[in-house]
This record gives sequence, structure tokens and C-alpha cells, in this order.
Amino acid sequence: MKLFTGLATSKIIAVFVGPTGMAFLGNLKNLQNVVNNFSTAGLEKGVIRYASEYKNKRERLNSFVSTLFFIGFCICFLLGIVLYFGRVWLNELIFPGRDFSYIFKILAFILPLGMLNVFCVAVLTGIGEFKKVIVINILGNILNLLLIGILVWQFGLDGALLTFIILPSALLFVTLAMANKKLKLLSSFRLRNVSGIFGKNLSHYALMTLISSITFPVVFLMVRNFIIAEIGTEEAGYWEAISRISNYYLLFIMSFLSLYILPQMAATDTDSGFRKIVFDFYRTVLPIFGVGLLLIYFLRAPIIHIVFSKEFLPMEKLFKWQLFGDFIRVTVIVITYQLHAKKMVWKFILSDLFLAGMTYFLSIFLISRIGLQGVTVAYAITWALYGLVILFIFRRVFFQRFFP
Repeated sequence: MKLFTGLATSKIIAVFVGPTGMAFLGNLKNLQNVVNNFSTAGLEKGVIRYASEYKNKRERLNSFVSTLFFIGFCICFLLGIVLYFGRVWLNELIFPGRDFSYIFKILAFILPLGMLNVFCVAVLTGIGEFKKVIVINILGNILNLLLIGILVWQFGLDGALLTFIILPSALLFVTLAMANKKLKLLSSFRLRNVSGIFGKNLSHYALMTLISSITFPVVFLMVRNFIIAEIGTEEAGYWEAISRISNYYLLFIMSFLSLYILPQMAATDTDSGFRKIVFDFYRTVLPIFGVGLLLIYFLRAPIIHIVFSKEFLPMEKLFKWQLFGDFIRVTVIVITYQLHAKKMVWKFILSDLFLAGMTYFLSIFLISRIGLQGVTVAYAITWALYGLVILFIFRRVFFQRFFP
């Protein structure tokens, strides 16, 4: 459903706002990723873990939820101040040459609603209400399509931007309507139940998640603004478009890794068990993924016409290196899930900072040398180099003969 609605919304955006609008939406998406991750302190995976652990211990679950909401509201209050009073500077950063500063005013006030929705869905996932989570996500994707269809039709680019910032908050009402009985524990929020111990335990997840969830959107924003300044806004829109296509098919792989591979890795305590999980994935899933990428490459022209419009045909030259980079990415990322599973905090942070740094510097260097295609070449090279770093971290697991 997410794939279907995503393709439909991309078509609407392409027809009504074109490549330039696509570029601005990409910038707003990057900023909103930073804001949303800050507002939830990057705790989504930690919430799932502790909600699962305490689902049959009501008192501890109440204390955990109270601590979670206290942290979330404090962060949203501070972040709202930054968004409201920094709206002029943010507007120049996100929408160079245009004035959409009212967007940041609205976002400052509705931010807590989006935070509550993320935590509610994470709690539902943790206590095992998977069917409800799936229905909520399906309804959320349908709501996204309806909102963007109506608002873009009525208000053009302004409508698309409004949809991006309103949707996370609107989803809270969908979540509460679908799962109000299961979320009665949310009414148990009490300041006296706030626990410093839970705050400390959650800090590990916050540290691991926030580094990557903030660093990468900032890097993408800087690269996109560099493309706008050096080549043009339309070209930045082509890069956003190829990234959207990439995200659609990667959705299946990332969902599979999160729902199936991550729990398996968390449950195994041996190197041999870890190796088996990785090589089973390479033997069964990766070849199918590779064949899918080949099909996308050979059908790239029809895909552009169907998903976007003829205005986006110049992005055809970006497919080769983007698809190659995605194949390397999936090959590497299955190993990196062990960093999450075993809470290898500093190795995760340092390797992610390496990935972000290489993404930025290689992109800027290659865009300056070979134009827009340089951003996808940099993407493939960066993931290959990151793969070498990850292999070095797990050298004793995969190369026991050389590192006994």
C-alpha cells in the first residue's frame, strides 16, 4: 500500500509542481526527518524493545510510558521555539529564493502530535499488536494520498508542503481511533512515574539513532542545495526523483530486515549464528533483489513516464549508478544490523559518521567534475567504502582464519 500510494503521490507532485517543486519538497523532507527524529529523540527502536519486555508488567510499563512522554514533550517544547523564532533562517536554507516561512510556524505548534503518534505506534508494535499497526499504516498511506491530492490540486506547491508537515500529526487521530482500547495505558502518564533509570537505558538508543537520523538528512540537504546553486533547481528535482524510486523498492528490503533479520540477530549469541543469518540472506533474498534491479534498469524510461512525467526524462542517466549503489547498500546493511542488535554504540556511530562524511565530500567533488551524475557515482563508491569499514569491524567473524 505504501508503494502504491507513494507512486501515486509522486505522479501528482510531478504533474502539478514539476522538478523544481520536487527539489523543494526534498529539502523539506530532509528537514522534517531531522525535526521528527529530534522530537522523538530517536527512541522508536528502544520503545519497541522495552514495551515488548514490560507488556505483562503494567506498573513498569506505566513508568516507562511516563518517562517516554516526559522526554518527548520537553524536546518538542524546545524544538518548537527553535522552529518558530528561526523560521526566517530556515526558510532561506530550505527554500532559497522563495518565502514559505509560515510552514515552520505551523510545524512548531503541531510537533507534539507527531511525536505522540510515533510513540503510540511503537508501543503497539512492542506489545505485539501487529495487525493494528499494519492497518494504521495502510490508513495513514491512504490519508497521505487523499491529502496531497486535494491540497496540491487546490494550492499547488503550498499544498504539497502543507501535506508533508500536517500528515505526521494527523496520523495520531488515525492511531487513537484504531487502537484506543490498547492505548489506555497512555492515560497513565504521571510526572511522579518518570524514571531516571528508563531515561538512562533509552539514552543508548537515542545516541545510536540520532547520529544517523540527523546527520544524513543534513548531508542530503547540503548536497541538494549545492546542486541547486551549481547546476539548477530542476536537476536537484531529478536527484530527488531517483531517490524516491530507490526508496520505494528498498522499502521491501528494509521492512524485511527490521521485522525478520534484526530479531534473529538479537536472539543469537554466537558468531556462527550471525554468519548463518547473513549468508542465508545472501543466498535467498539478495539474488531476487539483484534481478529486480536489472528489470528496473531496462524499464527505466517507462517507469519515469508512469511514475513522474516527460519533464523528468533527463534523470534516466542517473539509474545505472543509483541501482548499483543500492545493490551494494543492501549487501552491506544486513551486516550492520548486528550493530543495533548488540548495541555496539560507538562502532555504529563512528561508521555512520564515516558514511555521512564520504557521502558529502565525494558528492561535492564528483558533481563539480562530472555534473549531476556525480551524485549517484558518489553514492555507489561511498557504500562500497563503507562496506570495507563494516567488514573491518567484523573481521574476526568473517575472516576467522586470518584473525583467530
